[in-house]
Amino acid sequence: MQGRYTVVVEGGNRMIFPADFRKNFDERVIVAVSMNNRCLRVYSEEDFDNISVKLLEDGKTKAEALKIVRFLSANAYKIKIDKTGRLNFKDEAFELLEYANIEETAVFVGVGKIVEIWNKAASEKVNSLSNIEKLAPLVVDTDL
Repeated sequence: MQGRYTVVVEGGNRMIFPADFRKNFDERVIVAVSMNNRCLRVYSEEDFDNISVKLLEDGKTKAEALKIVRFLSANAYKIKIDKTGRLNFKDEAFELLEYANIEETAVFVGVGKIVEIWNKAASEKVNSLSNIEKLAPLVVDTDL
């Protein structure tokens, strides 16, 4: 998935899940904190389970892997996409919006098989075209 969509946060905890992304998911998604940036990540249930298995099978010690999987699982919520295509961060899941500083506006960014949800200012800082010069050295040996 690719692209970037800005949406309004309604009622402090609901937002449209852009149709271009929504079509790639079932009616339930897993929304978790990102370990790399102060944003959220949207996974299919299957992809989230696969990440947990991969972490446990990776080269990390079992204790390290369990700490990471435990943290991710404790800070992830199943959220149903409602009939109008919205994600509703109610009850405990609201803490995810607080973590990512998402208040009035959210930015959805497609990143391969997952979707990230950003605070608008943070997204502009990280995903702006003005960053191309900083990123160019990272893709020197590719066809990008």
